[in-house]
Amino acid sequence: RIYALAAGYEDLNDHDGLRHDYALQTAVNRLQPLAGKSTLGRLEQQADRETVVQAHRLLWEHFIAQHDQAPAEIVLDFDATDVPVHGDQ
Repeated sequence: RIYALAAGYEDLNDHDGLRHDYALQTAVNRLQPLAGKSTLGRLEQQADRETVVQAHRLLWEHFIAQHDQAPAEIVLDFDATDVPVHGDQ
C-alpha cells in the first residue's frame, strides 16, 4: 500500500490491478500477487490511533533521512485540486 501511495495510486480500488504488477511484487520481495483492495481495506480499518501515529512517524523519519540536512521549509498541499488560474492569482 505504501509503495502504491508513493507512486500516486491513492485509491484502494487501484490495488486490484496493481497486485499483479511485477515491479511492486519485486519491491516487496514477493512472487505471488499482492493484497487486493478488500484485504487492504480491512487492514486499514483495523489500525488503531497508535499504529497510525507510528506509521506517520516512520514515513516522516524516512523522508528526513533522504536529505543531508532537514529542509528549511515543507509545504503540505492538502488540497491538490487542479484549478487553472490566470495571471498572478
